[in-house]
Amino acid sequence: MNKKVLVIAAHPDDEWLGCGGTLLKHIKEKDTVFVVFVSDGYSSRDEEGTQVRRDKACKDLMKTIGAEDPIFFNFPDNQLDKIPRLKIIKEIEKIKKEIEPNIIYTHYSDDLNIDHRIVSDCAHTAFRPQPGEQVRAILQFEVLSSTEWTFLKPFSPNLFVDITDYLEEKIELLKFYKEEMKDPPHSRSIDNVRNLALFRGSTIGRGAAEAFIVSRLIL
Repeated sequence: MNKKVLVIAAHPDDEWLGCGGTLLKHIKEKDTVFVVFVSDGYSSRDEEGTQVRRDKACKDLMKTIGAEDPIFFNFPDNQLDKIPRLKIIKEIEKIKKEIEPNIIYTHYSDDLNIDHRIVSDCAHTAFRPQPGEQVRAILQFEVLSSTEWTFLKPFSPNLFVDITDYLEEKIELLKFYKEEMKDPPHSRSIDNVRNLALFRGSTIGRGAAEAFIVSRLIL
């Protein structure tokens, strides 16, 4: 049975860094992919045109891979701690009611970035395991230049998706977020996206992988 996949991310590019190869695999398997961006991803920078560029970039990316049009909440970037959690949760619950997803991908709950942590918290709250809940899995992803920098609990994955056949396509499609990428040795560089995928793959005896922490998995 085809599945409905929902990614709940703080900013455009988080979804692709965290689970881009996995999304390509879902599309290949005829699953329907939706992506929600909670923050506008630009307001902390005060850069003219940044929102327009980022919105267009992720819309074009989703269209290219065959996913649904992205959904934008447009809460202020790096200021989600100023927004009542209930307000964010209610927005997610509206999408939950409309989409009725089966699989949720969201941020690591102990990430360095405050927006990432809050989005993870709100996503888990919106999809708490009540009777009749259709979500079968909630998986936390890692985002380079944020997750590995945490001073809280290190990211220790317990689920891996083999993306050997999708790694080069994932990297090629990072062109949509080229303004967000840095030169090596910065953690968020093209080189390091490949390095991380190869490392995660090597830990499971595969060519390349994306890694996740299972919050909930119902079999």
